[in-house]
Amino acid sequence: MNDKKTLELLKKGHQAYEKIKGKELHYVYLKNNVYHELVFKPQKQQFLHLCGLKYINPKTKVPYSAKQFYDFVKTNRINLSGIIKDSMSDQKLLVLAQLHDLLTSNSKVIDSKTSFLKFTFYKAIRSRRRVFCLALVAEDSRELDIYVPLSMLNLSVNTQGSSVPPGHSVHCVYLVEDKTRKVEFLSKSPEFIEYEDNHIYPYAGVLQLENAYPSSMTLELETHYTYESTVGK
Repeated sequence: MNDKKTLELLKKGHQAYEKIKGKELHYVYLKNNVYHELVFKPQKQQFLHLCGLKYINPKTKVPYSAKQFYDFVKTNRINLSGIIKDSMSDQKLLVLAQLHDLLTSNSKVIDSKTSFLKFTFYKAIRSRRRVFCLALVAEDSRELDIYVPLSMLNLSVNTQGSSVPPGHSVHCVYLVEDKTRKVEFLSKSPEFIEYEDNHIYPYAGVLQLENAYPSSMTLELETHYTYESTVGK
């Protein structure tokens, strides 16, 4: 892959990642006829590893930090001579822009031990089609089991027999604002909308806030979390 294409894909991938960076995303998925939640909170320092790159100062050969790299891409200050690729870099860059699917129900959750190209992980979000799989790792948190990006896998290439599980369908994606804990629904499947017509789903992001306040505030919290589905918009 030439430098021009590398820079183009890097910018597109950054644009997609910028939409999810720092956000607390909750994925409600169906496994064995029971709904579960995966909490995903990507940060800027994980972007460099997802690209499969190392970035150094071309003059001093000193590596830049992952946060510095992210800011360089954002402000169009990348020096291509400082980019160091490995054998998987181009494959990762080719699917990086597909991260926009993480804001929709067009994804699936993998929650079992998976080995792919000598790489093992236990949680992941993958595209419905055979495009990409984002392997995750648990982040230390006292409040929720929160996961962050670990590695970007390109599922469209020949992997010599390696494969990832089909995963479990995501039926709802919602965002929890970090400071106010306000909930915004990004996507709901028709099946989940039908489910909620007859059931009350215990959103983990909402329950976390309710448990932090006295019961006298329950009514206010219920009013605060008004249904705001964006499906069909």
